[in-house]
Amino acid sequence: MAWNTAWCSVLALWLLWGAVCSNAASGDGNAFPFDIEGSAVVGRQDPSETSDSRVTMGRLPPAAERCDAGFFRTSSGECSPCDCNGNSHECLDGSGFCLHCQRNTTGEHCERCLAGYIGDSIRGAPRFCQPCPCPLPHLANFAESCFRKNGAVRCMCKENYAGPNCERCAPGYYGNPLLIGSTCKKCDCSGNSDPNLIFEDCDEITGQCRNCLRNTTGFKCERCAPGYYGDARIAKNCAVCNCGGGPCDSVTGECLEEGFELPTGCDKCVWDLTDDLRLAALSIEESKSGLLSVSSGAAAHRHVTDMNSTIHLLKTRLSERENQYTLRKIQINNSENTLRSLLSDVEELDEKVCVPSLCLVYVKLLLGRYNTHVCSPPIPPKSNSINQ
Repeated sequence: MAWNTAWCSVLALWLLWGAVCSNAASGDGNAFPFDIEGSAVVGRQDPSETSDSRVTMGRLPPAAERCDAGFFRTSSGECSPCDCNGNSHECLDGSGFCLHCQRNTTGEHCERCLAGYIGDSIRGAPRFCQPCPCPLPHLANFAESCFRKNGAVRCMCKENYAGPNCERCAPGYYGNPLLIGSTCKKCDCSGNSDPNLIFEDCDEITGQCRNCLRNTTGFKCERCAPGYYGDARIAKNCAVCNCGGGPCDSVTGECLEEGFELPTGCDKCVWDLTDDLRLAALSIEESKSGLLSVSSGAAAHRHVTDMNSTIHLLKTRLSERENQYTLRKIQINNSENTLRSLLSDVEELDEKVCVPSLCLVYVKLLLGRYNTHVCSPPIPPKSNSINQ
């Protein structure tokens, strides 16, 4: 009896295991009603048979199914031309977004210029993107970006520059952006300018400081003013000379002889010569670096090419202005000739005897003519006028 019971138990377990394996192999469902996400049964599912649209869109079509250059495969499986405004011939399957935009363009369809470039547009797409003319396209371009507004180019200047076309230095900087090779450098007033300003105040072209404070003077407020002594640049401790109103050395404060005349208006005094030479050396180094950047190999060739293109552009504009001037001159000469002709006709009218009303009509006809001859209106015989 026990033997039969054991065999029945084994048979029942064998039947149950067979049912479980049959359900798993058929793939129609799970043998148990609870979620087994991530189990081995789900993991063996063929990715090509999944219903997830994201997986289907992410697959690249086989090489035999891919579209020709300049086309992309849509979600429906058709080949559609890339819309890159003529600035690329590559785009992504599915989305149609353009790749490798050329001619300094960017965007999903290469429809706009890169930052720092601007171009004329045809139906919203740039035809030719060139560096922003801020103030010059190639030689001196100091803009982060630019755009057109009301037919004029508006520049978004870099930090050091200002003006509608970045043609001048911003407050706190000096230089001449319109001069080839020149840049805007920060004002250096040795920290002795007005502390209420957010920038040091200097001449926008030369860089000479204005309104030196803390009893200082000099091109960069780098030394103590006459009647004071100390260190104007580092310690900033210019103090009044203690010489009973007499002169003193501007550095040590040592009193000078009574007969000594302090050259208050001279910037090349012996005791200031060291500072002046140091400042001159700094200026020479700046000029040297600028010249080296211009005169080095390919950079020099590029600068010369840009200068030639700028000269050609200026000559073209000058020629256009000369043509406009010649046209205006011809128009003025024609107007003068017409006026002379009218005056001559008026003088002839004075010599004629005519009915006032008819003369008025005749004058109006003369004033309204341009290059045509107007016949004199018929004048009734004098005898008839008298009889009337």
